[in-house]
Amino acid sequence: MKNCKNRKLIKKVAHTILKEAFWGDYTYNEEEIILILSDPSRQKERFFIFEKAFLNLKDPAILTKVFSDEEIKSYLKKISPHQRFSWLSQRIKVWRNIFLGEKNEIPRAKWRPL
Repeated sequence: MKNCKNRKLIKKVAHTILKEAFWGDYTYNEEEIILILSDPSRQKERFFIFEKAFLNLKDPAILTKVFSDEEIKSYLKKISPHQRFSWLSQRIKVWRNIFLGEKNEIPRAKWRPL
C-alpha cells in the first residue's frame, strides 16, 4: 500500500469509488472502504475494491493515490482484457503497458498516416 496516512485523501478516494463503482449491488459504505484502503493486510478485499473501481471509475488514475505501484502491478496481472467491451479492454491494455511494461497494441492510440 502507498504510504497514505492522509485520511482526508483516503476518504476522498473512497467516496469516489463508492459513488462511481458501487451501484447499490454491494453493502459497502464509505467507512468500510476507508478501513480496507488503510489496511494492507486485507489483500483480498483490496483487490476486489481495486478491480471494481478500475473497471468502473471514470478516471481510474485516482487509484494511484492509495495503491502502490507494486500493488497495481500485482492486481493488473489478475485482470484480463474483456472481449465484450472494447473500451474496457483498451483501458486494461494501456495500464498493463504502463505498469507491466507490456507491448499491447491499442488500435485507437495507433498513429495513422495522413
